[in-house]
Amino acid sequence: WSAEQLEKGHETLEKIAASGGSVADPRDLVPIPATRTHAYNFMHRVVGKDGSPPAVEFHEANTDVYFVIGGNATLATGGEIQNRKPSPGRPGEQNGTLIQGGNRFPMAAGDVVNMPPLTPHQSLPGPNGYTYMLVKVNTEHYPWELTEDSMK
Repeated sequence: WSAEQLEKGHETLEKIAASGGSVADPRDLVPIPATRTHAYNFMHRVVGKDGSPPAVEFHEANTDVYFVIGGNATLATGGEIQNRKPSPGRPGEQNGTLIQGGNRFPMAAGDVVNMPPLTPHQSLPGPNGYTYMLVKVNTEHYPWELTEDSMK
């Protein structure tokens, strides 16, 4: 992907989010390939209308690599997951509402973050949200069907 293509995608997602809308599939803005070992997502995260951040994620068998394209956020890692529950249809994955304790790391355009398996993590978007390319590296513990479904 070119920097121009990613920046244009960020600007589009940021404008749509600022107007209260969302894009059904950000992959329509940036072409995303499908591979057997990697899932790609082009995402824009904002705080919910009720003020809540995106859900906490926890997965046993994949690494997430974030490439921040625009905007800013704080990444919460480690700590305890509040309201922890299994993610339906995704063995080995859990989510929750907030991380209590743990560490906080600022993220801005140009930053790259590696999130290993077994690490609770949560994006806490800045005022205008942030856009990132997410690469999920499947460590071959998930059935291929699950990886394939996550890219739809």
